[in-house]
Amino acid sequence: MWYLNKSSKSALMLPIAATFTMLPSVAFAQDNKSLAIEEVVVSAQRREQNLQDVPISIQAFSENTLKDSGVDNIQNLGSVTPGLNMTGQLQAVTPYIRGVGSPDASVGQESNVAVYIDGVYQANPNVTAFSFNNIERVEVLKGPQGTLFGRNATGGLLQIISKTPSDTPYIKGSVKAENYQTFGSKLYATNGLFDGVAGDIALVYSDQNDGYGENLTLNTDVNKSTEKGARVSLLFDLSEDSSLLLAGDYAKRSSSVGMYNAVYPGSVAFDGQVIFAGCVAGMGGDPAAPTANQAGTCVPIAQDQATKAPDDWQDSYSAYLGESLSTTRGFTATYTRSLGNVDFKSITAWRESSVSSDFEQSASALELIHIDINKQGYDTTSQEFQFSYLGDRFNWVAGLYLYDDTSGMVGRGLGISGAVVSPSQRIVAEIDTRSYAAFGEVVYSLRDSTRLTLGARFTKDERGITQDFYSGGAFALSSSDEESWSEPTWRVVLDQDFGESTLAYASLSRGFKSGNYNVSAAPGQVPVDPEFIDSFELGVKAQVLDNRLQFNFAAFAYDYTDMQVSRIEAGSLVTVNAAEADVSGLEFDFVGNVSSQLQVMGGLSYVKSEYAKFKNAPVYVPSSTGLGGNELVVTDLSGNDLARSPEVTANVGATYDIGPFVLGANYYYNDGFSWEPSGRIKQDSYQTVNAFAAWYNSDRTIGVRLYGNNLTDEEYASFVLEQEVADNYEPAPPRTFGVELSYEF
Repeated sequence: MWYLNKSSKSALMLPIAATFTMLPSVAFAQDNKSLAIEEVVVSAQRREQNLQDVPISIQAFSENTLKDSGVDNIQNLGSVTPGLNMTGQLQAVTPYIRGVGSPDASVGQESNVAVYIDGVYQANPNVTAFSFNNIERVEVLKGPQGTLFGRNATGGLLQIISKTPSDTPYIKGSVKAENYQTFGSKLYATNGLFDGVAGDIALVYSDQNDGYGENLTLNTDVNKSTEKGARVSLLFDLSEDSSLLLAGDYAKRSSSVGMYNAVYPGSVAFDGQVIFAGCVAGMGGDPAAPTANQAGTCVPIAQDQATKAPDDWQDSYSAYLGESLSTTRGFTATYTRSLGNVDFKSITAWRESSVSSDFEQSASALELIHIDINKQGYDTTSQEFQFSYLGDRFNWVAGLYLYDDTSGMVGRGLGISGAVVSPSQRIVAEIDTRSYAAFGEVVYSLRDSTRLTLGARFTKDERGITQDFYSGGAFALSSSDEESWSEPTWRVVLDQDFGESTLAYASLSRGFKSGNYNVSAAPGQVPVDPEFIDSFELGVKAQVLDNRLQFNFAAFAYDYTDMQVSRIEAGSLVTVNAAEADVSGLEFDFVGNVSSQLQVMGGLSYVKSEYAKFKNAPVYVPSSTGLGGNELVVTDLSGNDLARSPEVTANVGATYDIGPFVLGANYYYNDGFSWEPSGRIKQDSYQTVNAFAAWYNSDRTIGVRLYGNNLTDEEYASFVLEQEVADNYEPAPPRTFGVELSYEF
């Protein structure tokens, strides 16, 4: 179906309809040419191009646009990008584009939506939640990106581009104060250091002293975080034809956000079964075979005392205050050189990151399953060589990519089954990944207005796993295995200019996500096979009214096979090949200069997704005992919607510049989705509003800004997990507001 039904909420359309009603009457009676939208340059095809000339569904945002929309980190990016659903998993960020993504952020696992920073792939999804600072722009590429980028980007790609050092002295900074006793500051500075050498530095700090909620068992705050980070880069102009950019970064974040804080409304935690067993034992009975009298007495007690959802969405009853500590550091060397008609680029990168976390997995008021992952680390090196040629009728890009990653964890758990305490169990595991790829893409002009793009990539991934299991402090057993996968991916595009302002394209592409192992699964596991997406897309990009209005439209359809699906098994998140899926949809985004003072932007995404084949699917349902927790059943989920895939998402925003004052707002709508393939727990539709009002001095070097995010204080979740011990959730941030002082010289 290519239309929206009544359940999609008429409220969604009001802001968008109002915007387009306003445009003809207000916007376009003035001098159009003087109000043309500024060109946005992107690197979606590994070379810099005008956004409107790229035959890919892509949205790009400058630092100022993101700030005006209330987006200060990658987690909030979905509020300005319809079709992108930013969810979480513990402390990790788990993005979904057009219904494609994965909740599994376990060590060694990689997202279906790849994250790149300055051309470097970020393997660890647990350390991408840091705040934006010195960014030039953020690009969101939708659909498989298996040719020029690769590395598992079956769903799409998030690309963050940093500012480049400049010889011109420049400094920009800010300090802010928010509710929840949150204080923060940012600084960016650049200058020429020596002849032919420029440098820059970016610093960020944020400290939240009061949590969004309260742990009612421990009488302490929950859902708060602190972070600090730094990035330094040096740009060497080696000659007229070559340059070298060196960059190093470090960031550290401590947070209780995402640490299994609460039992989902309507669910009952597993501690009800423990309370029942203790009650029966106290009456001299056998918990496994209670008498009718014992059951009649103990069942109401257990049901009454079992942990349930807190009254306040942000609160928790967890017996243990979970917390995570993540650090990341890295170094990148980017060398560019012009070799006559061919440009050469080398990107050499090393990244190291670690995450330590501990939490009560059941989120109950009794400490039942205390998980302590005291080290989860990634050590990654990559090397990419690119060659590119830009001619009159013939352009090409080709390259080689080498990737080496060692990911490991040391985890410990102390569990309770019934009333019996199990011995402490520990696992030490490591996944080694080696990947080799060769890629190329050719763009040939069939005639002045028609181009054909042919691209291909061949990837070989080698993976090995080693696991050592300990029980009660003693070594129990060891397991190891290795596997390799070799797959081609491709892209074919035909694009056509209609005049100077409209581009239409049709594309066919294949995406591939590599096979893998589950780091905490039982020994002797079978590796997860690769998954594939074949995508067909039609798109139109247009600039009208002397480029005062730009809009982009895309229609797409996916054939999704050998789909990797994640679920909780024995307390661990594991990924298996379990499904085939069909995905199709429509997308639309726009930006328009209504006047010299008012700019509007927005978009809408409609995605229809379902599991075409998902038989014998394991599903958690509430325990038949009625005493809390869930039990596993097997059913057929064919026809269910894909998990975490909303049907309709939309946004509309505006900024209004009136002399010394600038006003702005962004409205976002999500019509809801299922958290798991079962569809048992659904996220209701929700809408958020971010807004700001700022004052600047005459030369705009000093500003004061009042801002608020989620101003309607909408209650929705960052993630929900269905598992044996309970259905748990992590609340998304509530209404926040503050004041910021900025300076720029």
